[in-house]
Amino acid sequence: MSKRPNLGYTLPIQKMPMPTQKPNTKRTTTSIIAAVSLALSLFITPCANAAKQLAFEVLKTLPHNSTTFTQGLLVAGDQLIESSGLYGKSFIASYNKETGEQTYKIPLPKRVFAEGLTRIDDTLYLLTWKENKLLRFNATTREALTPLNYEGEGWGLTHTDNLFLMTDGSEHLYLRSQKDFRVLKKVKVHDQNKTYRFLNELEYAQGHLWLNVWQTNQILRVNYHTGEVTGILDLTSLQKQNGGNPKQAVLNGIAYDPEHNAYWVTGKYWPKRYLINISTPATH
Repeated sequence: MSKRPNLGYTLPIQKMPMPTQKPNTKRTTTSIIAAVSLALSLFITPCANAAKQLAFEVLKTLPHNSTTFTQGLLVAGDQLIESSGLYGKSFIASYNKETGEQTYKIPLPKRVFAEGLTRIDDTLYLLTWKENKLLRFNATTREALTPLNYEGEGWGLTHTDNLFLMTDGSEHLYLRSQKDFRVLKKVKVHDQNKTYRFLNELEYAQGHLWLNVWQTNQILRVNYHTGEVTGILDLTSLQKQNGGNPKQAVLNGIAYDPEHNAYWVTGKYWPKRYLINISTPATH
């Protein structure tokens, strides 16, 4: 906790006659405790609220390329665009979101380890793990555009109306400029119990930021202004349908589909992808 607050005034001291009888120390102590509690309540900022446990319903199950090391996932019209990582194997591919048929593939240089991606208008933006480059492509022609530079690792990427939102595997969420990718603000992702590390792939939709936590079966719902976790979605049941929990086959990838008002989720090397509806269970 920080230092005690300066109240900005001093209490006047007034001489009082000596008591003629022994004071009621129990009553005096109770009064002091009540006064201190009131003063503290005026100056202490409340902690984050407890995150709500979210529920989901599977609306559709479709095949997913089980050789894909899924890093980023997004929906663009009738297409599902996905980035796949690893040195010498990284690529961006687009699939018909209903049939799974591949419509194009952008192979990446062997020195590039692809990470999260997002699309703004007709430009695709792709993070790289340790190459310090934000790669850019024309989404129609797939032509490579001039990349932007940044420091540190790249993990997950999405955007709001005027910001990029990025993770680097730490506990921080970075708010970046869409003009030059500079960091405008960073916040710690937390709830009242803990700070979350290994923040990975993410999606901004319907006023919420959704965020995968690496090596877990959790997706967090986050207030990106404050970093507060407002909901936790546990997809362990889907993980078990995709080979249990081998070291690499982890949950990763969430993309909002406005046509269905639902979310596509999958994982690294998963043979399936799922369209799910996310809800807050009623409390009784």
